[in-house]
Amino acid sequence: MRSKLVEFPTDATIQLGGMQIPWFGPGLLLALWLFFTVVWCVWRLVRYGRNGLFAGDLVPFAVVAFAIWFAPQFMRAIPVYGYGLMLFLGFLSSTWLAARRIEKAGADPNIAWDVAMWIFVGGIVGARLFFVIQYFPRVFAEANGPVGFLFNLVNLQDGGLVFYGGAILGAVAFFAFCRRRGLSPLALGDVLIPSIFLGMMFGRIGCLLNGCCFGDYCELP
Repeated sequence: MRSKLVEFPTDATIQLGGMQIPWFGPGLLLALWLFFTVVWCVWRLVRYGRNGLFAGDLVPFAVVAFAIWFAPQFMRAIPVYGYGLMLFLGFLSSTWLAARRIEKAGADPNIAWDVAMWIFVGGIVGARLFFVIQYFPRVFAEANGPVGFLFNLVNLQDGGLVFYGGAILGAVAFFAFCRRRGLSPLALGDVLIPSIFLGMMFGRIGCLLNGCCFGDYCELP
């Protein structure tokens, strides 16, 4: 079991042109992330036109930017957990597989990345909300004021994702995406099913690294 793999201090700086520039907060990492976001948006607009970019697609970028900006105010170091890393690898690998299958079916492979973002965000939000509702007294037992309440609401470092909530809201996000794009949920779902199992494989590895969902011990021969 190795729940925490490495930590990145939020007060780390880098020297550029005789100046000490922070990585987090209003620093280098945020500038690089905003640059990447702008490049990604321009690429989508140039390649697919106005229909190639939706407000919902920018939600993950906004969440990461928010985390980079406010990280130094809440923690001295940002840990990289085994579960989170496996979740990230599962997202990339399963979406890549879905894109290849969609391309072989003669459709635009970027549909896979678009629907993956919707499902990913919906799944994480649903999984967190399910946990917060189920363990409400424990989650907010030590919350002090609105800031403490908001921090405990999104503090995944203390655990707090339930598969059932992710499955429910992830499915809602999937059908909402299909309705918005005018796609058949059954046809798209048929292509995505293998990716779901690939993502779950990485998720189970993440659970083992985190020391949870390990099952019960067996007395059979």
